[in-house]
Amino acid sequence: MVLLAKLVAIAFIIIGCIVIMKRGVVKTILEYVKVGNRIYGVAALRILFGIIFILAAVMARSGWIVTVIGWLLIVAGVFVFVIKKEKAFEIIDKMVTNAKPKTIRLIGTIPVVIGVLLISAL
Repeated sequence: MVLLAKLVAIAFIIIGCIVIMKRGVVKTILEYVKVGNRIYGVAALRILFGIIFILAAVMARSGWIVTVIGWLLIVAGVFVFVIKKEKAFEIIDKMVTNAKPKTIRLIGTIPVVIGVLLISAL
């Protein structure tokens, strides 16, 4: 389980680096998620990653860090299911559509930091 959690953490780092280097990727990803019910698939993936992190926290060096990140992912995934799809898109559009390049880079650094934190905690 720890290996799977480390692979997910590495994926976070890679995705964050791609977002930092190519700012247009964020808008492309958002347009992809807006089609049909893909937002619910992304929410289910968040919940799955959260469960993986919580299960891996038992064997981690700093289990509480991994547990907190796992619970945050689960709450974020459940939140998408609780609010309406249109409201979720509205929140996403407010954050990203009119964002400055500096803000987009900041958005990209978040998964990088979380990934590095997870790798060091696992």
